[in-house]
Amino acid sequence: MAKKDRYKIYQLTNVFISRYGFSQIVLDNYRNYADDEAWLINPEDSHFNLIRVSLDEPMIIQNEKDRVNDYIRILQERTGNEIRFLDIHITKESDSSDSGFPHIELEEGYAKGEDLHEIYPEIYQAIHQVENEESEIAALVSQMRKVIIERRRQLLKQKRPVFNYAFMTICIVLYFITYMLSRYYSFNSVLIFLGADYHTFTLGLKQYYRLILCGFLHGSLFHLFTNMYSMFFIGSYVERKYGGKKYLGMLLASILTGSLSQAIMSDNTILVGVSSALYAFMLVFIIDSLKANRMNFMSVIPLIIINLSLNFISSTAWLAHLGGLIAGYLVYLFYENPENRGPFVLLIVMITLLFMKYLSIKKINPIYAGNDMEIVKMLKDFGFGRYADKLLNKLIEVYQRYGG
Repeated sequence: MAKKDRYKIYQLTNVFISRYGFSQIVLDNYRNYADDEAWLINPEDSHFNLIRVSLDEPMIIQNEKDRVNDYIRILQERTGNEIRFLDIHITKESDSSDSGFPHIELEEGYAKGEDLHEIYPEIYQAIHQVENEESEIAALVSQMRKVIIERRRQLLKQKRPVFNYAFMTICIVLYFITYMLSRYYSFNSVLIFLGADYHTFTLGLKQYYRLILCGFLHGSLFHLFTNMYSMFFIGSYVERKYGGKKYLGMLLASILTGSLSQAIMSDNTILVGVSSALYAFMLVFIIDSLKANRMNFMSVIPLIIINLSLNFISSTAWLAHLGGLIAGYLVYLFYENPENRGPFVLLIVMITLLFMKYLSIKKINPIYAGNDMEIVKMLKDFGFGRYADKLLNKLIEVYQRYGG
């Protein structure tokens, strides 16, 4: 089949993309789809989820059987699904021997091989002669591009990461509140007041919810911007991949593990930020990108570099990042293979041991009494005088118990 007939590949490919939900994939950098073949995939197709459309004669394809088998093996490993392959030859050559794959020979008004009338009836009329091949190709490419763009738009609409957007919104609103209140009170006091992880309150007053709530707060506009910028891309990816509930599971598990990891190894510092979850999400994205050999991995390298670079800042809670990374990896293993509960059990054991170690802390040092008293004042200013008095008495007990 002459390569000048390559427009017939576009004609047939257009039908599979526009009518049957397939997408084009590139499997070999050394062979150009526009020259002699196109590879199409549709994981949802119950008949054939991988199709090759080729101008090669059947005998040539038989000689490439090893290459096709390699592609099938690689795709099965990447997707975890059984590959059902169909070979379509645009030719009228007689195939005297069996290539080992379901196949069909097609040309204008000609078909031989698999009977696909019940599955893809429109392919039998797809191939036809044209006067201007380049114009035909341009028109078909334009049509396929419109279909793909609309399909992606619908997919993004269906899988909109609402939980991730909601989380980002809460973080931004809380920072705005933090900024406004810091005009009247010290910034650290406002962070503690809103839920930062801080030994005196988290451990001393047993306000353990702070181990998670601290992930919603940020210590500066730069801190907020870098985290939200990363969450917009990587957090959205994780939610689209696993869904909202599993996204929340990984988010909360990594924040909790990160907070505990930092708390048991540091002094009485103020811990805020969602970086521990970001490290978990980045790990998922990197693993998936390397497994799938995706080019868009390059687009998020700046995000990864920024977040890794922040570890070299003295005030950065790198132990929280490490804890979130480990938790994220265990959750990832469990999500990828729910039948294997080992990673989930290991995560629960790790969190339990970290929490027990946290509860065993005997001394809080140093104690920021000035911030503590300012929080008592804030409560009184907001009309919670009775609660402020009780909190002051409890704080005195904490000072006596844990020392300073």
